[in-house]
Amino acid sequence: MSDVSTDPAAVLPRAGYVFALLSAVCYGSITTFASLSYAAGLEVEHLVISRGVIVAVICFGLAVIGGQSLSLGRIRPLHLAGLALALVATAFCQLGAVQYISVGMTVILFFTFPLFVTLHDMLTGRVRAGYRMFLAPVLALAGIAIATGPGTVGMPDPKGVGLALLAAMAMAASIVLAQRCMATASVFGLGLAGNLLASVLGLALWTASGDAHLPVFEPGQAAIGLVTMAAVGALFGIGILFQFRSIRSIGSTPTSMTLNFEPVVTLAVAAVLIGELLSAAKLLGAGLIIMSVFVSSRAHRQPANTRIAK
Repeated sequence: MSDVSTDPAAVLPRAGYVFALLSAVCYGSITTFASLSYAAGLEVEHLVISRGVIVAVICFGLAVIGGQSLSLGRIRPLHLAGLALALVATAFCQLGAVQYISVGMTVILFFTFPLFVTLHDMLTGRVRAGYRMFLAPVLALAGIAIATGPGTVGMPDPKGVGLALLAAMAMAASIVLAQRCMATASVFGLGLAGNLLASVLGLALWTASGDAHLPVFEPGQAAIGLVTMAAVGALFGIGILFQFRSIRSIGSTPTSMTLNFEPVVTLAVAAVLIGELLSAAKLLGAGLIIMSVFVSSRAHRQPANTRIAK
């Protein structure tokens, strides 16, 4: 039995923004733990593949403990497969982009994904066009650009730009497809099935490349590597569950706009855990991002249950 009609988030639209902010907090904390994982000897593929398994375990455990449904209902297989592929593509394209362009430029381009989600929802009639609808993403992108800085002199490498934009489109697709899937699927069921399938797809792609291998840790770093890998998986798992709850409550466009809060969290966590300085530019950018979330929340008032795709 699906939890579509009994999910408290479905009747508490304001809770959707809280869920999206909590999701952004989880996602924004991943970067620092991932960097510690890389220093210990892990690679991107290890984190991407392991996180799907960890998410599946978290979803199953929380559903059993809380008596929640794991049903997928009458979900369309193509939607589920598309969601899994979008999750894998988001990770690989985003992380691949930094091999060609700066991290700052990658972040700026990646966080265009709310624009793609908004455009989709406008074209499909899920949201109405208005000045706040366009002001919010402009403020968010300006804030991200100021806070992170493009870090690139001259023309950026087209390969990196293309990969970052593909990552943004894949992220947008994952949000839109998650909304469609949750027309029948439960949050925990979708989290388990989607992420487990994403791990299988990621492993298949890595194996096909001929480079798949077990982790090789730096001397004395195995424990740190395993702990940080588990932290990355757990943070992603909790984050995506909050994201799904938010999508069910307030829809895809408000959720994607609120996720712009993620870079603010990344800056704060990096400052606390690894001592990165918070410059005036970073604080100004963070302020614009927070303002964009407020503007976005004011632009969406209709009940969330009208936004669930049938």
